[in-house]
Amino acid sequence: MHDNALTPILTGSLLEVTISGWLHAKFQHSGSQKTRHAYSQTLSQFRAWLTGEGLDLESAGEQELVKIAFLAQAFAICSDTASRSTPSSSVHMRGIHFSQP
Repeated sequence: MHDNALTPILTGSLLEVTISGWLHAKFQHSGSQKTRHAYSQTLSQFRAWLTGEGLDLESAGEQELVKIAFLAQAFAICSDTASRSTPSSSVHMRGIHFSQP
C-alpha cells in the first residue's frame, strides 16, 4: 500500500527543486538556520542580479553560460549587498564587458 504522507510534494522548476535540495543539504551539514538563510538570500540576490542582465541560472546557451560564469566571479568579488544592486557598473569597472548578440 502506498502511503501518501511519505510522498514528497515537489513544486517548481527543476532548478528550484535543485536549489532547495542544496540548501537543505547545507543546513543538514551545518545545522544552522542562519547559514541556510544567508545562502538562500545570496542565491536570490545573484539570481536577481542575473535577471538585471537578462539572464538566469536556467539560461542554456553557451554564450549565456559564459556570461553567468563571469558574472558569478564579479558577484563574489562584491563584498556587500549595496554593491550588488548595481551589477553593470561594478562589472564594467572590473573590465568585464559583454557584447550583445
